[in-house]
Amino acid sequence: MPPRYVYWTILIDGTATAFRAKERDELLPTFNQLKRKNDDVTLRYFAKGKLWDSPEQADWARRN
Repeated sequence: MPPRYVYWTILIDGTATAFRAKERDELLPTFNQLKRKNDDVTLRYFAKGKLWDSPEQADWARRN
């Protein structure tokens, strides 16, 4: 399990799930399987207490 403060997570209907991983690629099979059953499934990056679209976006926000 990655550190609790930096990880990729899957959201279903805007609600966090227990699916977390350090690397995005680790979640893609689960993400694709969930996408078959639900239209509102997203993969987001969690860092510094917020959800981001990517690690780069989180880094940019931290610097600016």
